[in-house]
Amino acid sequence: MTAVRLRFLKMQACGNDFVVLDGIAEDLGLGDGELRQLAVRMCDRRFGVGADGLLYLMRSSAADFRMRLFNPDGSEGEMCGNGIRCAVKYYVERVRPSRRVRVETLAGIVEVGVRTVGGVTYYEVDMGVPHLRARDVPVELRDPDARALGITLELPELGKVELSAVNTGVPHAVIFVDNVDSLDVRRLGRAIRWHPAFPRGVNVDFAEVVGPRELKVRTYERGVEDETLCCGTGAAAVAVVATLLGKVDVGRDLTLRFRGGTLTLRVLVGAGGEVERITMTGTAHRVFEGVYDPD
Repeated sequence: MTAVRLRFLKMQACGNDFVVLDGIAEDLGLGDGELRQLAVRMCDRRFGVGADGLLYLMRSSAADFRMRLFNPDGSEGEMCGNGIRCAVKYYVERVRPSRRVRVETLAGIVEVGVRTVGGVTYYEVDMGVPHLRARDVPVELRDPDARALGITLELPELGKVELSAVNTGVPHAVIFVDNVDSLDVRRLGRAIRWHPAFPRGVNVDFAEVVGPRELKVRTYERGVEDETLCCGTGAAAVAVVATLLGKVDVGRDLTLRFRGGTLTLRVLVGAGGEVERITMTGTAHRVFEGVYDPD
């Protein structure tokens, strides 16, 4: 574990909060093991800074910068829709102003547009094309090339549940319910997250259709192992599944309301019925800065 005191920035996007470490301006010399330990210690809400994840920003030869996300349990996530908005906000304010930023992630290079309207800065994230085949989520089905829409899982002590699985940078299971506020998200989410059908685990999104362009969502996140106030990749997953199942208007802006805030999603569907692109727009905010002493 490093003994060097680290400057950090605490940021949040729709209540999804992160500790941000800048390895762009100066190489902090942190290896994978140290980053995993830092994530566990710094994300702890009683003995650390407190956060849903640690963002380590680095130089990149393929994009403007590289973003690595470490969860509170020390595992590394492939992508984070809320985290990338925080990372881009940091980059354009502290490193180099730009209206379009390319970010290298484990899920590929992600493009983010930056625009200010009425004094509020919005970050539009190109979430790319979702992976719907079972093998790409991954979720174990008899036909690994089938789309994992409307499948049924048997949960010990909880019975059968119908869900759809999609990978929007990380794997998600989407379940539509009549009243999302009344759910025991921790209990249900944990049971599905650890179900053997998902070999890499899964984030679990519970969605209630409020209208043809509006949904309410709550998400249980793997790695955090709890409900978070918002999930960007989860918002994309819900928007995609809701569109493909005909629960919302196609090709229109969708409003997704989480307990921590609101995101705007648009799912573009081609003539063949395949999803061609997902965009997600929302804000990001600084909370405070500090120096972390590992001792």
